[in-house]
Amino acid sequence: MAMNSIQTTIADHCHDESYIQFDQETVDATDIDFDIQPGIMASQAQSARESVHEVSTEELRRILEQSMKETPADSRQNEEISSSPEHLDYGTNEPISLPGDDKMRRKLKFFFMNPIQKWQARRRFPFKLLLQIIKIILVTGQIYMFAAYRYGHVDYARNSQLSFFHLFMKDWDPSMETPTYPPSSGPVPIYMIDDFYDYIDFAVISYSQLEEVAIGQYYHIKNDKSILPISFCRKMFNDTKGWQNNTFVFTDTVDDRCIDIRVEPGLDQNFSSKDFFNEHGFEVNLRSLVSAKLDLKLRTVNLRPVGPFTGPECYRFEIFLSFESVQNGGHVLVDLSSEPTHVHCRESKQLQSIYSDNHYDLLLRRLMNVLVIIICFLSLILCLRALISAQILRGETVRFFRKRFQKELSFGEKMEFLNKWYLTILLNDILLLSGCILKDQIENKIVNDAWWDFCSVLLGTGNLFVWFGVLRYLGFFRTYNILIVTLHFALPNVFRFLLCAALIYCGFTFAGWLIFGPYHFKFGSLSTTSECLFSLLNGDDMFETFRELTATSPLIWWCSRIYLYSFISLFIYIVLSLFIALIMDSYETIKSFYKEGGPKSDLRDFITRCEEPLHSGLFRVESEGTVIKYLRRMLFKGTNHRERESLLQSLDTR
Repeated sequence: MAMNSIQTTIADHCHDESYIQFDQETVDATDIDFDIQPGIMASQAQSARESVHEVSTEELRRILEQSMKETPADSRQNEEISSSPEHLDYGTNEPISLPGDDKMRRKLKFFFMNPIQKWQARRRFPFKLLLQIIKIILVTGQIYMFAAYRYGHVDYARNSQLSFFHLFMKDWDPSMETPTYPPSSGPVPIYMIDDFYDYIDFAVISYSQLEEVAIGQYYHIKNDKSILPISFCRKMFNDTKGWQNNTFVFTDTVDDRCIDIRVEPGLDQNFSSKDFFNEHGFEVNLRSLVSAKLDLKLRTVNLRPVGPFTGPECYRFEIFLSFESVQNGGHVLVDLSSEPTHVHCRESKQLQSIYSDNHYDLLLRRLMNVLVIIICFLSLILCLRALISAQILRGETVRFFRKRFQKELSFGEKMEFLNKWYLTILLNDILLLSGCILKDQIENKIVNDAWWDFCSVLLGTGNLFVWFGVLRYLGFFRTYNILIVTLHFALPNVFRFLLCAALIYCGFTFAGWLIFGPYHFKFGSLSTTSECLFSLLNGDDMFETFRELTATSPLIWWCSRIYLYSFISLFIYIVLSLFIALIMDSYETIKSFYKEGGPKSDLRDFITRCEEPLHSGLFRVESEGTVIKYLRRMLFKGTNHRERESLLQSLDTR
């Protein structure tokens, strides 16, 4: 016989009276669901279930009518009062506690506990906390190995670049290698036509004698026992005829051509690039030149001591000697750059044997990559699960307050269910996973070395957020979380203040770039202007900035003084002072909250009425996860008890 379902609620009443409340529908004994509330032992609940299954439908109807008759008048009156809207404005009057309130309070209280409190409440080891600790250790170890490995590459490439300046750059002075401030060196200017060809001749002759004169392990790249040719490319305007009848005639089309210069060991010292270009009909007109580039290629070996995690490394260098004449009146700027590419040492049998025996470093890095990927993936899954559970609980809480108290939760109360620390963990997991996968592909030569810098950014930023996450665990202790709480409280006001300050800062930046850009190297571009102002804001290098701003125009000189004095006075004495005052005000407010207690939202006030201690067994009884409950509710939606049992049996069979 199909019967409607009935919900039986067993609870403690105001005077420890155990009662059973039925819906006024006829019931089927097999469709009764129990919600065990505090005060009823598990054994009593089990016996109650067994007794209900043994009674008939007529007896259940008789029990229902008898329970309705035996309900005291004051109990019915309390039910009417609790359901009236004027008594459900939570926070204005003392609400009447219903049986479902305590369960919701415990659920919310458990949600806002920290991992240690949850461990005490449910006696479950905090695996997520342990996973984060393991992740911090593994990620930090991987970053250390990656930084040491990457630093070796960058350091060798930087030192090799200095060697290339001496080998291929004419008239290079060792004093140019030392960084000075203000910078006194950069691209070398040349003013004579013969100087242009002299730089090319010097580079070509030095390249041909490289293996004979260089101290370093630099070798030519050969193709069929011949050295790869040097490539020279130039860009210049077409048909530039110069001055004719007081008119400068030229076209705006650019001719881009390249030529190969073949060299052999021991090239003639009298080699002339000018004669070489003329012989091959390769025109180079420096008066209409836009840019030119000499491309040299070589290979080198970094001979490191062979050890468990070290060994020789091989590189391929592409060296560019560039000539730029755009927007430079009467001179050409000469500069040298190089692009290293890390390759496997397979050029000789001896090096190949040494390199193949030294595989521990690669295996260790591969193992570390795999471990970090597994840990970060597990952390990502658990973090997503926690975020989804929080949003499901938020929806339940919103519906509960709407039905129970006829009110909506505020935006701030809803945002309490969005854990910002979980978002940080989610972000660093994504960054670390991407960085580890990219790092493994680079080390196995699936992608080229150009991705090293991007990989460094991914791993470094991910590690930064991992260490930021450590602050979350310090926040569990009241004596250590003052920084986190103060920043969280002051952040909205700080953002509003910084928005106003940024508008003033942008005005000074654009004005300084426009007015002083041609007269001071610190204001030469928009980015350097912003960097200069930010350093002035912190009190750095003020006198040098004043001293270097010496323009021939008195107007520019007076504008520079007014500009610098007003910016320094405004930002150091006013803006920074107000910024510090905002932080201090938030700090004092937090201190008063610790001493006197701060205002509570309706949600927090509702949760604080839960008086269950952490060691109460109710937290362990109600231990089913929110996601599992949600999936079960969606799975069994619209089914009765018998259909649920049949569905579960079919799932178990599968």
